[in-house]
Amino acid sequence: RLSKKERLFRLFVKILSEYEKGDQSPYFPWLNAMPRRYYNGVSMTYACFDCLPPYVSRLSKKERERYKVCRDILQRASLLDDATTANKELVKFAYNAALTRSTVVGTRELRIAPMADMFNHGSAETEVGITYDGEGNCVVTTSRD
Repeated sequence: RLSKKERLFRLFVKILSEYEKGDQSPYFPWLNAMPRRYYNGVSMTYACFDCLPPYVSRLSKKERERYKVCRDILQRASLLDDATTANKELVKFAYNAALTRSTVVGTRELRIAPMADMFNHGSAETEVGITYDGEGNCVVTTSRD
């Protein structure tokens, strides 16, 4: 069984590998539509941490440390093209995408359903239900007319 950190790392590498393929990747439209700016611990400066309440600061610093560990492993593992792993903004983007767009399925599995993750962002109320069938397919059902 993989830990949550290991599952997150796998998604992080998958996003980078698809990004390397450019418009040849079936995930290109989704990747191209993703935000490039995130407001979480990974993207904060040390001055930002000082402005946060102590508990939130600790959580944010922990998140940033997890990102650094993943980034360091990625650079040592030679899994992707050197130009990809050297691009700090791309690496940070991919990690943030994996961190913020993934969902836990069942009790342990971490998945990303491209495009489905963009639902429920336009309203305070949930507009769709997202589930996975027995074969791992993402099923989206409207919850209101």
